[in-house]
Amino acid sequence: MVVVFWIIVRALQLRVLGWGTGFDPDWYLHYAQQWLSGSAYLASQPEYPPGAFPIFLLPLLVGGAARYRLMFAIEMACFDLATCVLVLKCATMRARGSPPAVRASMLYTLVTAALYPILYTRFDLVPATLVLAAIYCLHRQRLPVSAALLGAAGAVKLWPLALVPIWLGSGERRGGVRHAAIVGLSVAAGALIVSLPVVPLARSNALSSLTYYTARGIQVESTWATLALALGRVGLTSVRSTFNFGSFQVAGPLPSAFAALSLPLMLVLALLPQVLAIAPVFGRRPVEQRDRPYARSLDYAALGGTIGLLIASKVLSPQFMLWIAPLLALTADRPPDVVFVLAIGVLTTVVYPYLSPALEQHAPGHGWALVAVMSRNLILVGWYCVALRRGSATNEPSRPSTMHPHANG
Repeated sequence: MVVVFWIIVRALQLRVLGWGTGFDPDWYLHYAQQWLSGSAYLASQPEYPPGAFPIFLLPLLVGGAARYRLMFAIEMACFDLATCVLVLKCATMRARGSPPAVRASMLYTLVTAALYPILYTRFDLVPATLVLAAIYCLHRQRLPVSAALLGAAGAVKLWPLALVPIWLGSGERRGGVRHAAIVGLSVAAGALIVSLPVVPLARSNALSSLTYYTARGIQVESTWATLALALGRVGLTSVRSTFNFGSFQVAGPLPSAFAALSLPLMLVLALLPQVLAIAPVFGRRPVEQRDRPYARSLDYAALGGTIGLLIASKVLSPQFMLWIAPLLALTADRPPDVVFVLAIGVLTTVVYPYLSPALEQHAPGHGWALVAVMSRNLILVGWYCVALRRGSATNEPSRPSTMHPHANG
């Protein structure tokens, strides 16, 4: 039923709305061609980690340059379907009975349909899929495999590595420092395996994406930018738009101060949900590792840690919503949750591509564009608070559970 629903929604989506917008697939093709010619990381320093290059290369090998955009979209559709099924599998372990799990998977399909402009024209769904697969394996007690999947996700795009504390804490909880060390080694192995084909060519430039990010300013859709723009509209600060690093940015004294605050606040907001989830049970050795409250707290910790990165980051591009779409669908336990999850997708698409020119260039309609992006960002902040509260509230004393009765302990 879930797969049939996904097929129907995607068929209607593609027929009515098309494959999406943006020039990003052309850049991916450029990087893939550079890799094949041996000039990747030599002619330029890409903004993506080495693990992203195999994702870029596959459509070129299958369809050639002429059909690259279509092959890339089909590749992302495969990850999309895999994520839809993973949401179902993870939700089955979270909830008793199939109806809540089916609803979660259908919600994922709908919210990503609302994100149609970037769903199949960006590769951000790949690390999101790998993170969800890592969460599924974590709850199935396949800890080394789970950690390796997380490392692979971080090799494709760096943000999943911010969630490593969840896995380290779970390893320590399961078997002390030794298991935590195994988790760390598994994360490193997963990242290395995915990056290995590119690392010999990249060498010291393998982490150029970090340099690229730190040099960027406050992107116009970030929470920092919306705050600066709102203050600018009421005359409390001076802001201006600039175009750099392939996107519009907000410049001025206040945005410069926000840029300096961004990185330390990212670390704090990413770590806080994880600490609240794992600290109360740190050092415990329950016989049954699959107690439902702790497992649910890990889901909220992953969601909260990822949203913490988003709301504190200097950059909040539309495709970043794909990072959290599966986790939002998985943790939307109540009817109001569903409304706010869908609102995130709809408001993101209202801004990009429809109102982004007005937002970026202060053209007519700028006020409405600012209201839309600010509303989306406020919902993200609200979800962060929800993840903090529910993640810590579900961290009850361990007790036996039938979360997955047929799996070995």
